[in-house]
Amino acid sequence: MRKDWPEDCAAAIEYDETLEHLVWLVGNDLYGKEYGWKRAKELERSCPQMWSGIAEDLKQRVLKA
Repeated sequence: MRKDWPEDCAAAIEYDETLEHLVWLVGNDLYGKEYGWKRAKELERSCPQMWSGIAEDLKQRVLKA
């Protein structure tokens, strides 16, 4: 979760749900991995106010697993 949002914020919930989905994609198979990383970067480019840091969060979650 982004630390600059309250936990009950709708944007924070959407961010967390999207991050969970990307983690699942990256861990699922080779094509999911490629798509998941591209999607995270695309989200950051398309709307940095909402998605800034999601690629790094994804990286950290995948490295923990």
